[in-house]
Amino acid sequence: MYAARNIKTLPPPLRYVYVGVDDITATLARVKERGGTIRYPRFEVPGRVVLAVFKDPAGNSVGLVELENGKAKVPPAPKP
Repeated sequence: MYAARNIKTLPPPLRYVYVGVDDITATLARVKERGGTIRYPRFEVPGRVVLAVFKDPAGNSVGLVELENGKAKVPPAPKP
């Protein structure tokens, strides 16, 4: 455990608020147009979810979840 004197040397925690969107690619394009930066471009977790993470102009990191029919889009899982 770090002593209180070392607290400033710790990196900030990585916590994201996730927002559901219909099209991550289009949303990331709008983020860039408005001055945000892409931290993690659209990626698929097979059998689970489609995600991305960006940083807004104020420095806040925000996650995106791609939706399909109002629910998280689930890409196909690899075949065993």
